[in-house]
Amino acid sequence: MNIITCIKQVPYPDTPASAYGVDNEAKKVVLPEDVPLVISPFDENAVEAGLQIKDNTGGTMTVLSLAVNSPEGVIKDLKQTIAMGADEAVLLDDPAFEGGDSWSTSYSLAMAIKKIGEFDLILCGIQAADWDAGQVGIGIAEILGLPVAMPVTKIASKEDRVQIEYLIDNGHDVAELPLPCVLAIASDETLMPRIAPLPGIIKAKKRKIPTWTAADIEADMEMIGAVGAKTAVKELNIPELGGSCEFMTSEDPEEAAGMLVEKLKNENII
Repeated sequence: MNIITCIKQVPYPDTPASAYGVDNEAKKVVLPEDVPLVISPFDENAVEAGLQIKDNTGGTMTVLSLAVNSPEGVIKDLKQTIAMGADEAVLLDDPAFEGGDSWSTSYSLAMAIKKIGEFDLILCGIQAADWDAGQVGIGIAEILGLPVAMPVTKIASKEDRVQIEYLIDNGHDVAELPLPCVLAIASDETLMPRIAPLPGIIKAKKRKIPTWTAADIEADMEMIGAVGAKTAVKELNIPELGGSCEFMTSEDPEEAAGMLVEKLKNENII
C-alpha cells in the first residue's frame, strides 16, 4: 500500500497563551523566540498510523509538508519521520504559499499529491494544534474527489478497502471505505509515535529533502496562499484569564450547602 501522510509544524502545544504576542496590523500571532516548533501531535498520530499499516502490509509512505514557519525546521521534522520509518519526504516552500488558509493549504497539498503520483491512502491529523480548524483533510478529499472519514482512531487494510473505527458522540463506530481515500486521524493510545531507532536516525541525517515550489506542482497561482484564501482574519486578541473564588464555610455541611444555593440564586445561576 502506498501512503501519503501530511504533517504541519506548530509551536509547542503546551506553551501558555501569555507567551504569545499579537501583531494586529499584520493580523498575525507573534511567536516567542524560545518556543520550539514541533510536528503537530495529531499529525504524529497520523505518521504512526501510516507506519503501522506499512509494517503490516508493506508498501511505501511519503510524508508531505507545507512550510508555514521555518523551512529548515520543517526539513528537520521531515527527517524525523524518515528516521521513524517513512520512505520519502517532500517540502512545499514558496513565498506564494504564504498567508494561506485551510482551503488554499488543502489545494497546495492536493496538487503536490497529484505530482507524487500513485497512492492508496492519504493520512493527516484531525486538526492542527495551533488553529484547530480541522478542515485540511476534508479539503484535500474534496479537491481530489475522494471519500473521507474523520476522526479515525483505528485502521485495518482489507484488499482494496480499509476498515476503520471512528469517534462518535457516545463512543465509536466502524465503517469501510474504498481505496484510495483520505483519513483524518484522531489521538489514540495505539497511535503514540514510535521512537526512531539509531539506524533510522543515521539514515535520515544523510537524506536530502526535495523542495517543491508552486511552479513544480503546477498550481494555479489564484488558488494558493493569501490570494487563494477563502477566509480572512479580522482581529486577534490575547485571552485575558482570571477569576475569583469564594468559599462557603460552615461547620455544618447542610448550612454550607444552603449558603451555596443562596449564593447561586442571587447570581441568577440557578
